[in-house]
Amino acid sequence: MVSHTVHCAPHTIYRWIYQRKIDFQLTQLFNHSEHRKRKQDLRSHYNQLLGTSIDERSESANRRAEKGRLEIDTIRSGRGAKAAFLPVVDRATCLLATTKLDNLSQSAVLKGFSRLIADFPGPVRTVTVDHGKGFLCDQALTKRYGIPVYFCHAYHPNERFNRELRYYFPKGIKFDRVSETTVQYMADLINNKPRKCLHWQTPLQAVSMPLSR
Repeated sequence: MVSHTVHCAPHTIYRWIYQRKIDFQLTQLFNHSEHRKRKQDLRSHYNQLLGTSIDERSESANRRAEKGRLEIDTIRSGRGAKAAFLPVVDRATCLLATTKLDNLSQSAVLKGFSRLIADFPGPVRTVTVDHGKGFLCDQALTKRYGIPVYFCHAYHPNERFNRELRYYFPKGIKFDRVSETTVQYMADLINNKPRKCLHWQTPLQAVSMPLSR
């Protein structure tokens, strides 16, 4: 009612109240002190306590000067489905390998990574993961494969190729209805796309040739 009398926006009145420019107490407001409790986001909490930060990654990995420096992320399915995708991207060649997961559990991520690493060309030197809870298996990855695992910064996930996969699998699609054959077909299309950062080579061509940066 006051806002209609003085003809100003409500947030202006609140500012005046906080600055004590008008004689009005916050306790006189309706629902004062009734704040909705914000749900705590634990995605970045665990990897601030566990795991190795991306800040400790070698300079050669940061410069994409070597093949075998991988980034891993997860793509969630539409509501009502637990299936997910596990995209793995080589930072130097942009080669994408991906597979479908039954869910986002640590065991599912480990199984998916095992399938992908078996056919990945060349040695794997490092792995950088995002803040998903499925990547709590970082120590298991290092122990099993002898590969250093790094966590990216909070709220800065590795989504370089997620957008391209989302082009073929838009948000809302339930991945449990997508076959593994279809997933591999779409990955093959992406890997045969020429890229400016590779001097207009495709990732598949770049994998078999020496790097030229």
